[in-house]
Amino acid sequence: MASTTFVPQIFNEIKNASHPRLERKELTWVREDIVVYIATHLDEERRLQASVSRLINAIMEQKDNPGEYFGVAFSVYHCAVVKVVKDAHTMKFSHTSALQFLPSFYAYSPSTPGINALARLGFRIDPALFERVVDICYHVRNKTEKSLAQGVDGSNDVPPSITRSLLPLELWKEIALYLDFSDLIPFGLVSKLFREVASMILRYPHICGYRLVPGPRGRTIDEPISLSAAIFSAVRAGILATVAVGLRIENEPPTRLITPLDVGGESLWVLFSATSYSPQLKSSSKYIEIPHSIQHNSGPQFRHLMSSIREHT
Repeated sequence: MASTTFVPQIFNEIKNASHPRLERKELTWVREDIVVYIATHLDEERRLQASVSRLINAIMEQKDNPGEYFGVAFSVYHCAVVKVVKDAHTMKFSHTSALQFLPSFYAYSPSTPGINALARLGFRIDPALFERVVDICYHVRNKTEKSLAQGVDGSNDVPPSITRSLLPLELWKEIALYLDFSDLIPFGLVSKLFREVASMILRYPHICGYRLVPGPRGRTIDEPISLSAAIFSAVRAGILATVAVGLRIENEPPTRLITPLDVGGESLWVLFSATSYSPQLKSSSKYIEIPHSIQHNSGPQFRHLMSSIREHT
């Protein structure tokens, strides 16, 4: 479950995106700079210190290059984050206390200190993010098999040198924010600059092509009180929308959203609906909660992680 935070936050139907099955080992390097350790009873001080030591040793054994590395001790109920800073001659480390991860059955909010901590850590810049997104997206994988060095007409002509100054990265980002998700990856394949721009946008959670964003000012949605469902503001190709995960918007056909989690070899899924935003939405739309038996026991923590990542960006 903790590893879900560190996969590319791109979720879609199985025909459009497929995450590799998450490994269930004692120690898993989920990214080049982050390792997850499965522990138990982190609320006990001795178990917490033993887990911290195990993570520090794992980082020291695997990583010789200077830099910042992180370890996550995870026990479902709690988690702890370890930070290791290495340079050529010294090493420094620090760690959090045991943070509550699983929400209480009596909670009124899906957020917990542990979920928030992992969401912030998962939003760190990942240099390999763009390549990881391409790898999981079926609809662009076939398009990238052909070398981009070859021209559209089959030639290998080199474009003429450009003497004018390049547009700044910030301007390209504003342009890319209006692209549909299906166009964002081909955009990033054009050049290193465009790939950097695309990676900046791909850090945000995307659900079936919708990018989660903070809600517009003054906008309110009458959502039901539920820890197993969530409603988000989103944007698709520059158009504001509302997406419902674990809920179905009345008169909107639901989509079966595949998650990276699995139980007994079967992928877990939730129902997803979306509708374009209009000022009358809060009074005209109705949300129908999907019974847990229909949701295939998808688990609320998946939606809570996406919500926390959205809130901390």
